[in-house]
Amino acid sequence: MKKLKYLLILLFIVSCGEDKSEEKTAQEQIDERAKIIYDSTRIQERKLFLEKYNPSSISDSTFKYTYQLQELISNTYGYYKVKGNIVDILMREDVYVLKIVGDFSNEIAFLELDMTTNVFEKVKESLVKNKNFMNAEFIFELIDFNVSTGFKAKSDDSEEFSFDIRYDFMSVTYFIKGNLVDLFPLDK
Repeated sequence: MKKLKYLLILLFIVSCGEDKSEEKTAQEQIDERAKIIYDSTRIQERKLFLEKYNPSSISDSTFKYTYQLQELISNTYGYYKVKGNIVDILMREDVYVLKIVGDFSNEIAFLELDMTTNVFEKVKESLVKNKNFMNAEFIFELIDFNVSTGFKAKSDDSEEFSFDIRYDFMSVTYFIKGNLVDLFPLDK
């Protein structure tokens, strides 16, 4: 019994001397709860955003072959969605053009989306809120969809101007042109 008493006293002393750094401060707990609420709100906002347009996805990774994606696109009408990074915004005549690059279905895709002034204002607003904003989910109407198999051109180090061209049949590049309808910024 005495040994048990000494053991309990020893455990009490050791537990009192433990580092309390593992316990979260009240502010850390509040911040953690706020992040959970924010994340769930963003999930709900994205869900409502997608329900509004009911878009088809070009980034369906279930396609084994490119022709399956091409058939889906040729048989689908309405809006499409993709996730990507804004790499440039330019003006062509009176239309703003958003250039986007992304990795969809494990393939490289380049999107060129024309946008109205109203949509451009939303893009600018997102850029002002977060200067690092570059990533978004884009809803657009499809104008053109082209596919290219990959090839690599490598120059020969000789004095002649010749290139060694090799096909990479495992890679495909998508070139997509459309009209941007709306976007949902992903990294706020």
